[in-house]
Amino acid sequence: MGTENRIASRESSHAIGFRSVTPEQYEQTLTAEGTIPSWLTGTYVVNGPAKFEAGDRSLSHWFDGFGMLHRFQFDGDHVHYRRRFVESGAYTHARDTDTLGYREFATDPSESCFDRAVSLLAPPSVTDNANGPLVRYGDRHVVTAESPGAIEFDPETLATVDRITFDDDLAGQISCAHPQYDPLTDETISVLTRIARQSSYTVVRIADGEREPISSIAVDRPCYMHSFALTPTYVVLVEFPYVVNPFTFRLSDRSFIEQFDWRPERGTRLLVFDRSSGRLLAQPRMDAFFALHHVNAFEQSDELLLDLLTYSTPEIVEAFSLDSIRTDRSSLPSGRLRRLRLTIDDWAVSSRSLAAHPLERPEIVGHRRTQPYQFVYGVGKRDTGSFYDRLLKVETTGSTTCWHEPATFPGEPTAVPAPAPGSEDDGVILSLVLDGSDERSFVLVLDGETFTELARMPLDHPIPYPRHGQYYSTDEC
Repeated sequence: MGTENRIASRESSHAIGFRSVTPEQYEQTLTAEGTIPSWLTGTYVVNGPAKFEAGDRSLSHWFDGFGMLHRFQFDGDHVHYRRRFVESGAYTHARDTDTLGYREFATDPSESCFDRAVSLLAPPSVTDNANGPLVRYGDRHVVTAESPGAIEFDPETLATVDRITFDDDLAGQISCAHPQYDPLTDETISVLTRIARQSSYTVVRIADGEREPISSIAVDRPCYMHSFALTPTYVVLVEFPYVVNPFTFRLSDRSFIEQFDWRPERGTRLLVFDRSSGRLLAQPRMDAFFALHHVNAFEQSDELLLDLLTYSTPEIVEAFSLDSIRTDRSSLPSGRLRRLRLTIDDWAVSSRSLAAHPLERPEIVGHRRTQPYQFVYGVGKRDTGSFYDRLLKVETTGSTTCWHEPATFPGEPTAVPAPAPGSEDDGVILSLVLDGSDERSFVLVLDGETFTELARMPLDHPIPYPRHGQYYSTDEC
């Protein structure tokens, strides 16, 4: 297992990872090939798009697909699998009416000129389709979308518990896709973006079922902000020059993301907020670049260090269109692990590359968030490859270890520390892997230190390529 000659060298398409699945609910008991550590007794849950149509209407983008939760409960040499769609308003509308009722990331319900004219008077609701990260709102387990709401689910049954809204007057049509839970303070930090005549970013704190503002800043042209940086003392918003004109946003007949334009002449601005007082401390600028995912941020001596995966342009967003990503000719841009270094006394900013290998879908060990760390895990690809076909363990000093098997396409890795770990990488790495040769998926367990295979649990069918995963210990479910 884990060697390149385990299966035939014929490279099969990854496109099966972007097919809709049926039935809606399904269960199966998986048998391990190899040895699962005896301490691994929790639940691994992944979330991602699994339905790419509304009736006979095809969705346009991977981020538009309706979210489905997949649960893997470890039980000795067996793993119990079940799946269930997230019952968002967007999903249930599409399921019950065979039509698209909400404005998705890159697909709009309005198809005809008449529909668009009507929608200018009463625009379709922004989607609550939660196909993104799994995070914590206190003791509530939620999945998020790029709209201000979130959906609570039961990690045991995967049932949708509640559609979370907040009884406040905080304005924003967009919520950052990656809110961050801080276990040290038992609060979740997120960012709301308002696109209007008076546009703004608002940093919010979510705790005890309430949402309150930390700080807000007015902006002329809001940017598309998928994630942000958090440390014990600071919140940093990286404002890329991928921006929208608020005066045409409501009137445009283009989809949400199509309304953002790349304006590199604006450069990239870093907005540094004091997390406690909300005071804006600095606004240093850099040359233009783009990123979807932050990796980690932390304070060290008199510096603030911020790691993220950068691109020269936002072409990665367009590359995730379904028309592109389903073809063997697709070629995803390569994200590079980059460290921004801000000196706290004068907020001067510099940057350098931390690794030579392309990387995406980053993950670190949970207890190292907002703290100095050594390892980041992610998916990678050959420079000429079309899709992510390997798992990477990157040391922030630059060395990289790889797991690869022909015709397989790993999903985002999830780092699970061993009980009383002796080192940061003492534990296992979990990934839901798509096998393009056998047209099925399997759960992969790697040793965290050696990055070699310990076990795999094959399913009898393929699971659509997931976006994000989370491991819950036994006492968390």
